[in-house]
Amino acid sequence: MGLIVSGSILLAWGLSLLGLLPLDLAVCAPVELILLILLRTFLHTGLFVIAHDAMHDNVLPSYPVENCWLGQLALGLYGFLPYQIACDLHRQHHAYPSQARDPDFCERVEKTVGLYVVRWYIYFISNYVTLKALGRIAIGVGCTLLSLVVLGHLAIQNIVLF
Repeated sequence: MGLIVSGSILLAWGLSLLGLLPLDLAVCAPVELILLILLRTFLHTGLFVIAHDAMHDNVLPSYPVENCWLGQLALGLYGFLPYQIACDLHRQHHAYPSQARDPDFCERVEKTVGLYVVRWYIYFISNYVTLKALGRIAIGVGCTLLSLVVLGHLAIQNIVLF
């Protein structure tokens, strides 16, 4: 079942991207454009869900190598993120929930929720996205953008929106 759900999400993500990147935005009403952006956001979030489920060995439980491969693919498509680092840190998160060794936990000292959320997010990202990963993300985004614009002749606004 995990393969069917994951495959459906990956297929819908890919097909929607292929259909929306060359779309003439001038023919879209603002409401349609917002709905299409929300659709892509939903499907893109699905990539992270696939990676998360793979980290728990739930996509293909009987096939650990293929399960890991699908997690890598999903997290790579999601944002050029390194799967093994994320997997190791996520397992650490479950081993030490809400403790100092939990990479997702940041003790709250601020009185306002907004300040805490910002500090937590910076803490969270600094654990999961290393300088090496930032370089990988920059190269991946740059090469993808260059390929889509130069080779694919796609409008940059479509790439940004979708």
